[in-house]
Amino acid sequence: TNLQEPERAIFNLAIASLYEYAQLLNANNQQPIANSQSPDMKFWDRATFDRVINKYYENALSDVKSLQDNSAESYKDILAINDETAEFDFNIEPTLYDYVIHKIILSNHGDSNFNIPDLYQHLIDFDKRNNYTDAAIYNEIQKLEYEYKNTDDFETYFNSLEKIKNENINNPLVTSVMSLQAEAILGQQTTANSQSSKAKVLSICDEAIKLFPDSKGAKQCESIRSEILQKELSLSMQNVQLPNKDITAKLTYRNLTNPHYRIYKVSQNDLENLNKNYGSELVRELYKKELIVENHIEILDEKDYQEHDISISLPKLDCGTYFIVFSKDDKFSKKDNELPAIHLFQVSNLSFVTTKENDDFVIYVLDRDSGKPVKDVNVNIFDRTYDYNKRKYVDRTLADLITDKNG
Repeated sequence: TNLQEPERAIFNLAIASLYEYAQLLNANNQQPIANSQSPDMKFWDRATFDRVINKYYENALSDVKSLQDNSAESYKDILAINDETAEFDFNIEPTLYDYVIHKIILSNHGDSNFNIPDLYQHLIDFDKRNNYTDAAIYNEIQKLEYEYKNTDDFETYFNSLEKIKNENINNPLVTSVMSLQAEAILGQQTTANSQSSKAKVLSICDEAIKLFPDSKGAKQCESIRSEILQKELSLSMQNVQLPNKDITAKLTYRNLTNPHYRIYKVSQNDLENLNKNYGSELVRELYKKELIVENHIEILDEKDYQEHDISISLPKLDCGTYFIVFSKDDKFSKKDNELPAIHLFQVSNLSFVTTKENDDFVIYVLDRDSGKPVKDVNVNIFDRTYDYNKRKYVDRTLADLITDKNG
Protein backbone atom coordinates (compact mmCIF):
# COMPACT_ATOMS: atom_id res chain seq x y z
CA THR A 1 0.00 0.00 0.00
CA ASN A 2 1.08 3.62 -0.64
CA LEU A 3 -0.41 4.82 2.65
CA GLN A 4 1.93 6.50 5.12
CA GLU A 5 1.76 6.36 8.91
CA PRO A 6 -0.43 6.94 10.82
CA GLU A 7 -3.04 6.48 8.04
CA ARG A 8 -1.63 3.01 7.45
CA ALA A 9 -2.30 2.09 11.09
CA ILE A 10 -5.91 3.28 10.81
CA PHE A 11 -6.28 1.24 7.61
CA ASN A 12 -5.08 -1.89 9.45
CA LEU A 13 -7.60 -1.23 12.23
CA ALA A 14 -10.38 -0.98 9.66
CA ILE A 15 -9.36 -4.28 8.02
CA ALA A 16 -9.24 -5.97 11.43
CA SER A 17 -12.76 -4.69 12.15
CA LEU A 18 -14.03 -6.09 8.86
CA TYR A 19 -12.63 -9.51 9.71
CA GLU A 20 -14.22 -9.26 13.16
CA TYR A 21 -17.58 -8.63 11.52
CA ALA A 22 -17.05 -11.61 9.21
CA GLN A 23 -16.17 -13.75 12.22
CA LEU A 24 -19.40 -12.68 13.90
CA LEU A 25 -21.40 -13.73 10.83
CA ASN A 26 -19.53 -17.03 10.79
CA ALA A 27 -20.02 -17.61 14.54
CA ASN A 28 -21.72 -20.98 14.12
CA ASN A 29 -18.65 -22.48 12.46
CA GLN A 30 -16.30 -22.66 15.44
CA GLN A 31 -14.87 -26.17 15.14
CA PRO A 32 -11.39 -26.48 13.52
CA ILE A 33 -11.49 -28.02 10.04
CA ALA A 34 -8.80 -29.38 7.75
CA ASN A 35 -9.08 -26.57 5.21
CA SER A 36 -8.80 -23.63 7.62
CA GLN A 37 -6.42 -21.85 5.18
CA SER A 38 -9.09 -21.68 2.48
CA PRO A 39 -9.53 -18.18 0.98
CA ASP A 40 -13.28 -18.63 1.54
CA MET A 41 -13.94 -17.34 5.04
CA LYS A 42 -17.03 -19.48 5.53
CA PHE A 43 -14.65 -22.42 6.01
CA TRP A 44 -12.55 -20.63 8.63
CA ASP A 45 -12.57 -21.66 12.27
CA ARG A 46 -12.17 -19.27 15.19
CA ALA A 47 -8.42 -19.77 15.45
CA THR A 48 -7.96 -18.79 11.81
CA PHE A 49 -9.99 -15.62 12.23
CA ASP A 50 -8.09 -14.73 15.40
CA ARG A 51 -4.74 -15.24 13.71
CA VAL A 52 -5.64 -12.99 10.78
CA ILE A 53 -7.24 -10.29 12.96
CA ASN A 54 -4.27 -10.20 15.33
CA LYS A 55 -1.91 -9.81 12.34
CA TYR A 56 -3.67 -6.59 11.35
CA TYR A 57 -3.66 -5.29 14.91
CA GLU A 58 0.07 -5.99 15.12
CA ASN A 59 0.53 -4.11 11.85
CA ALA A 60 -1.36 -1.15 13.33
CA LEU A 61 1.35 -0.90 16.00
CA SER A 62 4.29 -1.12 13.60
CA ASP A 63 5.13 2.59 14.05
CA VAL A 64 4.35 3.47 17.68
CA LYS A 65 6.03 6.89 17.55
CA SER A 66 3.80 8.05 14.70
CA LEU A 67 0.74 7.06 16.70
CA GLN A 68 2.05 8.83 19.79
CA ASP A 69 2.82 12.01 17.85
CA ASN A 70 -0.68 12.39 16.37
CA SER A 71 -3.83 13.35 18.26
CA ALA A 72 -6.89 11.15 17.93
CA GLU A 73 -9.07 14.23 17.56
CA SER A 74 -7.31 15.28 14.36
CA TYR A 75 -8.36 11.93 12.81
CA LYS A 76 -11.88 11.91 14.27
CA ASP A 77 -13.67 11.96 10.92
CA ILE A 78 -11.63 9.06 9.55
CA LEU A 79 -12.07 7.00 12.72
CA ALA A 80 -15.83 7.59 12.63
CA ILE A 81 -16.10 6.08 9.13
CA ASN A 82 -15.57 2.63 10.63
CA ASP A 83 -18.21 3.29 13.30
CA GLU A 84 -20.67 6.13 12.66
CA THR A 85 -22.13 5.75 16.19
CA ALA A 86 -18.74 6.01 17.90
CA GLU A 87 -18.43 8.48 20.78
CA PHE A 88 -14.97 9.87 21.39
CA ASP A 89 -13.50 11.15 24.65
CA PHE A 90 -10.23 12.79 23.71
CA ASN A 91 -9.30 13.33 27.35
CA ILE A 92 -9.22 9.54 27.68
CA GLU A 93 -7.77 8.93 24.21
CA PRO A 94 -5.64 11.99 23.48
CA THR A 95 -3.49 10.28 20.84
CA LEU A 96 -3.88 7.65 18.16
CA TYR A 97 -1.63 5.48 20.29
CA ASP A 98 -4.26 5.48 23.06
CA TYR A 99 -7.00 4.81 20.52
CA VAL A 100 -5.24 1.88 18.84
CA ILE A 101 -4.21 0.22 22.11
CA HIS A 102 -7.77 0.46 23.43
CA LYS A 103 -9.12 -1.12 20.25
CA ILE A 104 -6.67 -4.01 20.59
CA ILE A 105 -7.50 -4.54 24.26
CA LEU A 106 -11.23 -4.41 23.58
CA SER A 107 -10.92 -7.02 20.84
CA ASN A 108 -8.44 -9.35 22.62
CA HIS A 109 -8.64 -12.17 20.08
CA GLY A 110 -7.51 -15.57 21.31
CA ASP A 111 -3.86 -16.43 21.84
CA SER A 112 -2.37 -13.20 20.52
CA ASN A 113 1.09 -11.83 21.17
CA PHE A 114 -0.45 -9.01 23.21
CA ASN A 115 -0.15 -8.98 26.99
CA ILE A 116 -3.08 -6.88 28.17
CA PRO A 117 -1.59 -5.66 31.50
CA ASP A 118 1.61 -4.72 29.67
CA LEU A 119 -0.35 -2.78 27.05
CA TYR A 120 -2.11 -0.83 29.80
CA GLN A 121 1.19 -0.17 31.56
CA HIS A 122 2.77 1.16 28.36
CA LEU A 123 -0.19 3.52 28.00
CA ILE A 124 0.01 4.63 31.64
CA ASP A 125 3.74 5.39 31.36
CA PHE A 126 3.26 7.25 28.06
CA ASP A 127 0.29 9.29 29.30
CA LYS A 128 2.05 10.25 32.53
CA ARG A 129 5.18 11.34 30.66
CA ASN A 130 3.09 13.60 28.46
CA ASN A 131 0.84 14.93 31.23
CA TYR A 132 -2.29 13.28 29.85
CA THR A 133 -3.60 13.01 33.41
CA ASP A 134 -7.15 11.82 32.68
CA ALA A 135 -5.91 9.20 30.25
CA ALA A 136 -3.35 7.92 32.76
CA ILE A 137 -5.96 7.65 35.52
CA TYR A 138 -8.42 5.94 33.19
CA ASN A 139 -5.86 3.35 32.09
CA GLU A 140 -4.76 2.68 35.67
CA ILE A 141 -8.38 1.96 36.53
CA GLN A 142 -8.86 -0.28 33.49
CA LYS A 143 -5.68 -2.21 34.23
CA LEU A 144 -6.77 -2.84 37.82
CA GLU A 145 -10.22 -3.98 36.68
CA TYR A 146 -8.70 -6.39 34.18
CA GLU A 147 -6.33 -7.86 36.77
CA TYR A 148 -9.06 -8.13 39.41
CA LYS A 149 -11.29 -10.12 37.05
CA ASN A 150 -8.44 -12.57 36.52
CA THR A 151 -7.16 -12.83 40.11
CA ASP A 152 -10.13 -11.94 42.36
CA ASP A 153 -7.60 -10.43 44.79
CA PHE A 154 -9.91 -8.01 46.59
CA GLU A 155 -7.38 -6.51 49.00
CA THR A 156 -4.87 -5.64 46.27
CA TYR A 157 -7.60 -4.28 44.01
CA PHE A 158 -9.28 -2.15 46.68
CA ASN A 159 -6.04 -0.78 48.09
CA SER A 160 -4.73 0.05 44.61
CA LEU A 161 -7.94 1.95 43.88
CA GLU A 162 -7.53 3.77 47.19
CA LYS A 163 -4.01 4.80 46.16
CA ILE A 164 -5.29 6.21 42.84
CA LYS A 165 -8.05 8.01 44.72
CA ASN A 166 -5.67 9.64 47.21
CA GLU A 167 -3.25 10.70 44.48
CA ASN A 168 -5.99 12.28 42.34
CA ILE A 169 -8.52 13.55 44.85
CA ASN A 170 -8.97 16.83 42.91
CA ASN A 171 -9.77 15.10 39.61
CA PRO A 172 -13.43 14.27 38.78
CA LEU A 173 -12.32 10.81 37.60
CA VAL A 174 -11.74 9.96 41.24
CA THR A 175 -15.48 9.36 41.57
CA SER A 176 -15.24 6.52 39.05
CA VAL A 177 -12.56 5.00 41.28
CA MET A 178 -14.89 5.32 44.26
CA SER A 179 -17.82 3.74 42.43
CA LEU A 180 -15.58 0.74 41.63
CA GLN A 181 -14.62 0.51 45.30
CA ALA A 182 -18.30 0.50 46.22
CA GLU A 183 -19.10 -2.23 43.68
CA ALA A 184 -16.14 -4.31 44.90
CA ILE A 185 -17.36 -4.15 48.51
CA LEU A 186 -20.85 -5.20 47.48
CA GLY A 187 -19.37 -8.08 45.52
CA GLN A 188 -17.56 -9.32 48.64
CA GLN A 189 -20.43 -8.96 51.11
CA THR A 190 -21.85 -11.95 52.99
CA THR A 191 -24.94 -12.36 55.13
CA ALA A 192 -22.80 -11.80 58.21
CA ASN A 193 -21.21 -8.52 57.09
CA SER A 194 -23.95 -7.18 54.83
CA GLN A 195 -24.99 -4.33 57.12
CA SER A 196 -21.47 -2.99 57.66
CA SER A 197 -20.58 -3.48 53.98
CA LYS A 198 -23.55 -1.48 52.75
CA ALA A 199 -22.94 1.22 55.34
CA LYS A 200 -19.36 1.54 54.06
CA VAL A 201 -20.59 1.66 50.45
CA LEU A 202 -23.04 4.45 51.31
CA SER A 203 -20.24 6.41 52.95
CA ILE A 204 -18.04 6.06 49.83
CA CYS A 205 -20.88 7.02 47.51
CA ASP A 206 -21.88 10.03 49.61
CA GLU A 207 -18.28 11.28 49.51
CA ALA A 208 -18.07 10.84 45.73
CA ILE A 209 -21.33 12.69 45.13
CA LYS A 210 -20.20 15.51 47.41
CA LEU A 211 -16.82 15.82 45.65
CA PHE A 212 -18.00 16.05 42.04
CA PRO A 213 -21.81 15.76 41.86
CA ASP A 214 -21.99 16.07 38.05
CA SER A 215 -19.29 13.50 37.26
CA LYS A 216 -19.94 10.12 35.67
CA GLY A 217 -18.68 8.31 38.77
CA ALA A 218 -21.02 10.35 40.99
CA LYS A 219 -23.96 9.31 38.82
CA GLN A 220 -22.89 5.68 39.17
CA CYS A 221 -22.67 6.18 42.94
CA GLU A 222 -26.16 7.67 42.98
CA SER A 223 -27.43 4.52 41.28
CA ILE A 224 -25.64 2.26 43.78
CA ARG A 225 -26.94 4.36 46.67
CA SER A 226 -30.50 4.26 45.36
CA GLU A 227 -30.36 0.47 45.04
CA ILE A 228 -29.20 0.05 48.65
CA LEU A 229 -31.85 2.45 50.00
CA GLN A 230 -34.64 1.22 47.72
CA LYS A 231 -37.88 0.65 49.62
CA GLU A 232 -39.49 -2.69 48.81
CA LEU A 233 -42.78 -4.22 49.85
CA SER A 234 -44.72 -7.36 48.92
CA LEU A 235 -47.60 -9.28 50.48
CA SER A 236 -48.56 -12.94 50.50
CA MET A 237 -51.72 -14.47 51.99
CA GLN A 238 -54.31 -17.16 51.38
CA ASN A 239 -56.72 -16.31 48.59
CA VAL A 240 -59.74 -17.33 50.68
CA GLN A 241 -60.22 -16.37 54.33
CA LEU A 242 -62.81 -17.32 56.94
CA PRO A 243 -65.47 -14.73 57.82
CA ASN A 244 -65.19 -12.88 61.13
CA LYS A 245 -61.84 -14.47 61.91
CA ASP A 246 -58.43 -12.83 62.19
CA ILE A 247 -56.64 -12.79 58.83
CA THR A 248 -52.94 -13.62 58.81
CA ALA A 249 -50.62 -12.44 56.05
CA LYS A 250 -46.88 -12.30 55.44
CA LEU A 251 -45.27 -8.95 54.69
CA THR A 252 -41.88 -8.89 53.00
CA TYR A 253 -40.17 -5.51 53.17
CA ARG A 254 -36.89 -3.61 52.98
CA ASN A 255 -36.01 -0.13 54.26
CA LEU A 256 -39.54 0.49 55.57
CA THR A 257 -40.88 1.63 58.94
CA ASN A 258 -44.53 2.52 58.50
CA PRO A 259 -46.34 0.81 55.59
CA HIS A 260 -50.03 1.67 55.20
CA TYR A 261 -52.82 -0.52 53.88
CA ARG A 262 -56.38 -0.20 52.64
CA ILE A 263 -59.01 -2.88 52.15
CA TYR A 264 -61.68 -2.37 49.48
CA LYS A 265 -64.83 -4.46 49.07
CA VAL A 266 -65.98 -5.09 45.48
CA SER A 267 -69.00 -6.65 43.81
CA GLN A 268 -68.79 -9.24 41.04
CA ASN A 269 -69.56 -6.50 38.53
CA ASP A 270 -66.82 -4.30 40.05
CA LEU A 271 -64.37 -7.17 39.75
CA GLU A 272 -65.13 -7.76 36.09
CA ASN A 273 -64.62 -4.07 35.31
CA LEU A 274 -61.42 -3.86 37.37
CA ASN A 275 -59.99 -6.87 35.54
CA LYS A 276 -60.03 -4.79 32.35
CA ASN A 277 -57.38 -2.47 33.80
CA TYR A 278 -53.68 -2.82 34.59
CA GLY A 279 -51.04 -0.92 36.55
CA SER A 280 -51.88 2.65 37.45
CA GLU A 281 -55.32 2.49 35.79
CA LEU A 282 -56.26 -0.48 37.98
CA VAL A 283 -55.13 1.42 41.06
CA ARG A 284 -57.06 4.55 40.09
CA GLU A 285 -60.28 2.59 39.56
CA LEU A 286 -59.81 0.55 42.72
CA TYR A 287 -59.42 3.70 44.84
CA LYS A 288 -62.98 4.63 43.81
CA LYS A 289 -64.49 1.50 45.37
CA GLU A 290 -65.91 0.96 48.85
CA LEU A 291 -63.16 1.50 51.41
CA ILE A 292 -63.61 -0.85 54.39
CA VAL A 293 -60.39 -0.37 56.35
CA GLU A 294 -57.38 1.96 56.33
CA ASN A 295 -54.54 1.42 58.78
CA HIS A 296 -50.78 1.05 59.08
CA ILE A 297 -48.20 -1.41 60.44
CA GLU A 298 -45.45 -0.30 62.80
CA ILE A 299 -42.12 -1.84 61.77
CA LEU A 300 -38.79 -1.47 63.53
CA ASP A 301 -36.21 0.00 61.17
CA GLU A 302 -33.21 -2.32 61.47
CA LYS A 303 -31.02 0.02 59.40
CA ASP A 304 -29.43 -3.05 57.82
CA TYR A 305 -30.76 -2.52 54.26
CA GLN A 306 -31.82 -6.17 54.21
CA GLU A 307 -35.09 -7.88 53.27
CA HIS A 308 -37.25 -9.00 56.21
CA ASP A 309 -40.44 -11.03 56.66
CA ILE A 310 -43.06 -10.48 59.36
CA SER A 311 -46.43 -12.07 60.05
CA ILE A 312 -49.23 -9.52 60.41
CA SER A 313 -52.87 -9.71 61.51
CA LEU A 314 -55.54 -7.98 59.47
CA PRO A 315 -59.08 -7.10 60.63
CA LYS A 316 -61.98 -9.58 60.64
CA LEU A 317 -64.22 -9.28 57.59
CA ASP A 318 -67.66 -10.40 56.45
CA CYS A 319 -68.17 -12.66 53.44
CA GLY A 320 -67.34 -10.99 50.15
CA THR A 321 -64.63 -10.17 47.64
CA TYR A 322 -61.85 -7.77 48.67
CA PHE A 323 -58.70 -6.08 47.46
CA ILE A 324 -55.97 -5.24 49.95
CA VAL A 325 -53.58 -2.47 48.90
CA PHE A 326 -50.26 -2.10 50.75
CA SER A 327 -48.34 1.14 50.28
CA LYS A 328 -44.77 1.94 51.36
CA ASP A 329 -46.13 5.12 52.97
CA ASP A 330 -49.41 6.97 53.47
CA LYS A 331 -49.38 8.41 49.93
CA PHE A 332 -50.84 5.37 48.09
CA SER A 333 -49.17 6.42 44.86
CA LYS A 334 -50.87 6.05 41.48
CA LYS A 335 -47.63 6.29 39.49
CA ASP A 336 -46.52 3.23 37.51
CA ASN A 337 -43.05 3.16 39.07
CA GLU A 338 -44.38 3.54 42.64
CA LEU A 339 -47.45 1.31 42.62
CA PRO A 340 -48.49 -0.35 45.90
CA ALA A 341 -48.70 -4.11 46.45
CA ILE A 342 -52.19 -5.40 45.60
CA HIS A 343 -53.79 -8.72 46.51
CA LEU A 344 -57.28 -9.97 45.60
CA PHE A 345 -58.93 -12.34 48.09
CA GLN A 346 -62.31 -13.68 49.16
CA VAL A 347 -63.89 -14.16 52.55
CA SER A 348 -66.13 -17.25 52.57
CA ASN A 349 -67.25 -20.05 54.89
CA LEU A 350 -67.50 -22.44 51.95
CA SER A 351 -65.00 -24.59 50.09
CA PHE A 352 -65.37 -27.38 47.55
CA VAL A 353 -63.60 -30.49 46.37
CA THR A 354 -64.04 -32.42 43.14
CA THR A 355 -63.80 -36.13 42.52
CA LYS A 356 -64.79 -38.77 40.01
CA GLU A 357 -67.30 -41.44 41.03
CA ASN A 358 -68.54 -44.11 38.61
CA ASP A 359 -67.45 -42.00 35.65
CA ASP A 360 -69.35 -39.03 37.05
CA PHE A 361 -67.70 -35.73 37.94
CA VAL A 362 -68.84 -34.95 41.51
CA ILE A 363 -68.53 -31.68 43.45
CA TYR A 364 -68.75 -31.57 47.25
CA VAL A 365 -69.41 -28.26 48.99
CA LEU A 366 -67.94 -28.15 52.50
CA ASP A 367 -67.84 -25.86 55.49
CA ARG A 368 -64.41 -24.21 55.18
CA ASP A 369 -63.82 -24.27 58.93
CA SER A 370 -65.19 -27.68 60.00
CA GLY A 371 -64.91 -29.58 56.72
CA LYS A 372 -68.48 -30.86 57.04
CA PRO A 373 -70.83 -31.00 54.02
CA VAL A 374 -73.23 -28.10 53.52
CA LYS A 375 -76.71 -28.59 52.02
CA ASP A 376 -78.94 -26.20 50.09
CA VAL A 377 -76.09 -24.32 48.49
CA ASN A 378 -76.73 -22.94 45.00
CA VAL A 379 -73.93 -24.04 42.66
CA ASN A 380 -73.50 -22.45 39.24
CA ILE A 381 -71.23 -24.33 36.82
CA PHE A 382 -70.03 -22.33 33.83
CA ASP A 383 -67.22 -22.11 31.31
CA ARG A 384 -65.46 -18.92 30.22
CA THR A 385 -64.29 -18.33 26.66
CA TYR A 386 -62.95 -15.30 24.85
CA ASP A 387 -65.38 -13.74 22.37
CA TYR A 388 -63.26 -12.12 19.66
CA ASN A 389 -66.23 -10.19 18.29
CA LYS A 390 -67.07 -8.66 21.67
CA ARG A 391 -63.38 -8.51 22.63
CA LYS A 392 -64.01 -9.85 26.10
CA TYR A 393 -64.46 -13.10 28.04
CA VAL A 394 -68.00 -14.48 28.07
CA ASP A 395 -69.45 -16.87 30.66
CA ARG A 396 -71.77 -19.66 29.56
CA THR A 397 -73.86 -21.45 32.21
CA LEU A 398 -73.59 -25.23 32.02
CA ALA A 399 -75.72 -26.13 35.04
CA ASP A 400 -77.50 -24.67 38.11
CA LEU A 401 -77.46 -27.11 41.01
CA ILE A 402 -78.37 -27.29 44.71
CA THR A 403 -76.38 -29.38 47.18
CA ASP A 404 -78.02 -32.19 49.13
CA LYS A 405 -77.26 -33.28 52.69
CA ASN A 406 -73.93 -34.76 51.52
CA GLY A 407 -72.87 -31.44 50.09
